[in-house]
Amino acid sequence: MAKRKITSSSEKGTRVISTQPVSDSRLVPAVKQYVSITAIPEFDAVAVKRAACFVIDQLDHSDRLSIVSFQSVATIKLALRKMTEQGRAAAKRVVNSLIASGGTNIVEGLTKGVQVLQARLHPNPVASFLLLSDGQDIPRQPSDYHFGGTDKGHQTIPIHTFGFGTDHNPVVMHAIADSSGGTFSFIESYELVQDAFARCIGGLVSVVVRELRLTLRSASQGVAIKSIPSGGHFSEISNRGSRGTINVGDLYADEEKEFLVNISVPVYVNNNERTTPLLDITCSYIDELSNARVQMESCEIRRPGVALLCDVKVKLEVDRQKSRLDAVDGLAEAQRVADTGDLEGARAILSKRIKSVQASASRQAGDGLLVKLEDEMKKTEEKMGSKASYERAGRAYILSSISSHASQRATTSGKVASSNDAYVTPNMANMVNKSQQLLKIEYVKVE
Repeated sequence: MAKRKITSSSEKGTRVISTQPVSDSRLVPAVKQYVSITAIPEFDAVAVKRAACFVIDQLDHSDRLSIVSFQSVATIKLALRKMTEQGRAAAKRVVNSLIASGGTNIVEGLTKGVQVLQARLHPNPVASFLLLSDGQDIPRQPSDYHFGGTDKGHQTIPIHTFGFGTDHNPVVMHAIADSSGGTFSFIESYELVQDAFARCIGGLVSVVVRELRLTLRSASQGVAIKSIPSGGHFSEISNRGSRGTINVGDLYADEEKEFLVNISVPVYVNNNERTTPLLDITCSYIDELSNARVQMESCEIRRPGVALLCDVKVKLEVDRQKSRLDAVDGLAEAQRVADTGDLEGARAILSKRIKSVQASASRQAGDGLLVKLEDEMKKTEEKMGSKASYERAGRAYILSSISSHASQRATTSGKVASSNDAYVTPNMANMVNKSQQLLKIEYVKVE
């Protein structure tokens, strides 16, 4: 049975809340539905088809898959079908029959995908879109790319987008993923396509918790929630700061997410009380195995009556999240400046944020996340060396990095998928390793 664990740490009115699944190793994923929305590229079609077939092989008889192809027009190539042995064979035949014919109509492809899910008679607990494209969409308004409320119950279904090569529009692909709670991966080399798919599907088949929500309530008079910088997760503050919520959504096995909560605390005046209750935190979610709604008991966070020396020191958990959010803001600011043509200004912004990360207590303590984040920011700075390099790879790389660190979920960027990348879960790493082993076998056969 999957359980939740909530831990907290504090520093000067800032709380960091960590939530992660604690599950046994016998996890049996519930039935899931996937819609693959694919534009076959004119180059390296073999690599994309091979990667799609790899995904098909990872689904079992309880999973259902639909395939939508979009060029100038979109077509449902495979209706939602169970991935039995016969179903997988049919899906592979569809994949291998796809050809590149020019044109890219992403919105129509997504619309067809939504129609597939809305027409299903037996909705599955977990559903996802995988959107694959290497081309520029036809001109549209930015609002056309917001696909919220994509099922009958108007619950948003995540759209995980993959931009291939140098010709796709990373701004569009990132916007689609961001508005739906999905992720955007930038695949710079077609050799990485299968590993990128493997990482994504490794997470999707390991969902242990759905619709996770954290509810925060002020526990004492005068304690107010001032802000919840939750990145890519929806959050809100109500009742004049006495209540806050964070919609975390689905969690994968072994996935951990942390959130900062900034609160205002009144001066301690009651000498009869040893501690002051600050926040009551409750957690609700749907357990993937039982499909039952679970409401965890309240977790109370208190302020000690006496400030000890250990309370004055910087809390590394809080510092890590502050640095992460500061870096994400810096990446987004650098991207906006670079898009105006001021690459020198964009590099200056990144350089300043890199130094800030390097100076942080958690980075100096060797925190793994910040080491990876610093490396990503340096690579981004390199890809902004010229207009040509930024247009070719820099913009897509930075948006994929923002997608990952804002959602605290692994994406694939650049040319390598490493198990040491940020937020990679064991299931993701195992699936990528499986992909790489199969590719080695295929290369040996070819030789």
